[in-house]
Amino acid sequence: MTKAEQIAHKNLIAKLEKYKAKLDMVEQENKEYKKEISNLKKENDTLQENNAKLGQIATEKCNELYNEISKLNKEVTDANDKKKEDAKTIQKLEKTVESLKAIIIDLKSNKVKDSSNSGKPSSTNGYKKIIQNNREKSNRTKGGQKGRKGKTLKVVEKADKVVNVYGKDTCDCGGKIIYGCEHIKKQVIDILNEIEIIEYRYHKGICEKCGKEYMESIPKEHSNPIQYSSKIKNMVPIVRNVSNMSVETARDVFEMIFKDLKMSIGFIHKQDKILAEQCKPVIEKIKEYLIKVGLAHSDETGLKVEDKLGSCICFSNEFAVLYDIYKNKSKESFDELEIFQKYTGILVHDHNKTYYQYLAITHAECNVHILRYLKYVIDMFKRKGAEELREFLKKIYEKKVKAISNNIYKFEEEKIEKIEKEYLKIIDRWEKEYNEATSKLEKVPKALREEKNLFTRLREYKEEHLRFIKDFKVPFSNNEAERNLRKIKMKINVSKRFGKLECAKDYAIIKSIIETSKKQNKNIIEVFYEIFKCNYDVFDLSIKKDASSWEEVS
Repeated sequence: MTKAEQIAHKNLIAKLEKYKAKLDMVEQENKEYKKEISNLKKENDTLQENNAKLGQIATEKCNELYNEISKLNKEVTDANDKKKEDAKTIQKLEKTVESLKAIIIDLKSNKVKDSSNSGKPSSTNGYKKIIQNNREKSNRTKGGQKGRKGKTLKVVEKADKVVNVYGKDTCDCGGKIIYGCEHIKKQVIDILNEIEIIEYRYHKGICEKCGKEYMESIPKEHSNPIQYSSKIKNMVPIVRNVSNMSVETARDVFEMIFKDLKMSIGFIHKQDKILAEQCKPVIEKIKEYLIKVGLAHSDETGLKVEDKLGSCICFSNEFAVLYDIYKNKSKESFDELEIFQKYTGILVHDHNKTYYQYLAITHAECNVHILRYLKYVIDMFKRKGAEELREFLKKIYEKKVKAISNNIYKFEEEKIEKIEKEYLKIIDRWEKEYNEATSKLEKVPKALREEKNLFTRLREYKEEHLRFIKDFKVPFSNNEAERNLRKIKMKINVSKRFGKLECAKDYAIIKSIIETSKKQNKNIIEVFYEIFKCNYDVFDLSIKKDASSWEEVS
């Protein structure tokens, strides 16, 4: 081995040692690194274990939080649902409150309504003190006024019976009292309550020459061995229907007045039927007269016929009245009366819309009813518009009456136009007041709907309600027909019902004759006696000027 090789060998060994030293050093470092890695692994395992525990804890916490959130969400949902249910409940309660308010208003309106401010009859007033008319209080005293024509009994020239009344025969001095012709006359009107039975003997005669038999023919009214006279037969239904007595009451009254007069209920019914049949030609004449008049009144009232609600229709003027009774209040009943289809004049009525179906009629509305309804609106809702309209109608009526008293029978066209405009303006103000009062109401009560119907009607039927100022013969009210119907209502109060429609119609015929007789100042009994003699021209039914057209202050 050469020296160079030895040097190279030494250098290599030195490098090898150096490398071994480095290798040992690296191995040492490697051991340290492994140890450190092992420690790190342990730390990592510990951390992972801790992380796993923390993760589990976090998961558990998250689950708990999720559960809490779920619970909170459910509670929120339940709270929202409850809120919705509460809102629905509140809405229902608000509706209930509104409906209860409406009911309260309607109940209050029923309490406020009476015969002075609505169409309710006076029998429903109870113990309330009601002023039954719209008259203004005057300074005049009650009873008859100075200058009126009084009515008293008149002394007749020749009495049916004379009773001479003398005093005592002997004077206080002992002398005889002599009575001369001088006397003081006092007359007493009396009635006899005894009946007399008249026997008619129809004798047979024989001709002394030929032997032929003769006997006066027996009239039909003497067909039975014994019967009532025509006077009694006529008087029974007349008195019964004039006084609106029931059949039983009429029988009892006649038996009380006339001791030996015994009559059956069937007999009284039969006389009603006979009398009604005899009066039919006169009814036709009344009907023909009323068709031709320029101004008439009509009204109707309910009554029971054969246990069903029927209707009595009244058609009249100041000289005649016609009644008829039907099973219902339909247009067919009005058609059956046959007067509405043929009548072409002015008809005053109370806003029954059936009348408006007859196009040939000129209509006029009763304003006294309106004053009543307006009074109700004022009493119930304190509407200034209603009060203003009520005063306006009364004011223009007073102007009309004043004009008539000054012999003025027509308003100028300009004045009428001014009245119409003011009339509509007042209704507009009333409607505005109504809208303000009802704008927040979800449900409008019946009483308020009735108020709206009233001012709507007054606007729609302006011509009919103001006809009394355009044509002075048209009255302010339908009082004529209402007065006539009071007679029927008196009958209803007594009898309550008619058992048969036929009996009701007979009553209507007889009552038409009775009330027409009163209107023409004729003796009722004499009128019926003439009718039984087949004299049907018992009334003055010539066409006259409507005397009631020029209204007087009432």
